[in-house]
Amino acid sequence: MEYSNCLREEFGLNPKMTIAEKKELQKLEERERLREAEREAEREAIKRNSAKQAKRKAEITEQMDMLAQLKDLLDMGVLIQEEFDQKKKEIMDI
Repeated sequence: MEYSNCLREEFGLNPKMTIAEKKELQKLEERERLREAEREAEREAIKRNSAKQAKRKAEITEQMDMLAQLKDLLDMGVLIQEEFDQKKKEIMDI
């Protein structure tokens, strides 16, 4: 086998791999595919978490805006304190 590889190299050809070398290469390629799949799964998880965080932040902002509007109505005398407190609990899911 070694002799044929020497001849192949003389003619500018790549040397042949042994069966063991091919198996090792296949194992390495499979490990790399698994690592890439894990990295892709991690990227997807990060995207999902980011989307959840953005949604939650929007919900909180919306709640704060609604509370500010209710407070304005309370200050203008449109709502009484009990109505304000009830709506506040509904908005905050308390």
